Formats: sequence, C-alpha cells, structure tokens
Amino acid sequence: MDLIHTSELLDGRWMDLKAMDFVLFDWDRVLRPGGLLWINMFFCDKKEIDAFMYLFLQFSYRKHKWVFPEKTPRFL
Repeated sequence: MDLIHTSELLDGRWMDLKAMDFVLFDWDRVLRPGGLLWINMFFCDKKEIDAFMYLFLQFSYRKHKWVFPEKTPRFL
C-alpha cells in the first residue's frame, strides 16, 4: 500500500501496548517502502506517552509533523 490513514482509531486510553504493537507491525508489513503512515488524532495520557512513542519510533519512518495539543474532552 502507498498510504495508510487512520483518524481516532489509535487511542491509548483503550488500546494497550500489546495491541498497539500488533497494529503498527501489521501496518508496517503492508506499507511499501517510502509509503505514508498518516496517524491523525492519537490520544493517550501524558504519563504513557513515552511508552507509546517507543512503539512509533521503532520504525524508520520520516516524521513530517508531530503535534501534541492538550487533550480536552469532546463530550461533557
């Protein structure tokens, strides 16, 4: 595949590290070299960001943009 895009699927609040590891390795398996992995809106607690970043950074993807906004609740 040339492009994998996800929006709000990866959520560190309900997906544990083992499941996240499986998803990322599977996406890496089907993404062609030079392809684009576009993750839009990944949510997790600040205390867990290092563990999730380790999973993302184990791949040699070029980072185009990293934005870490404050998490605000959508529904009150």
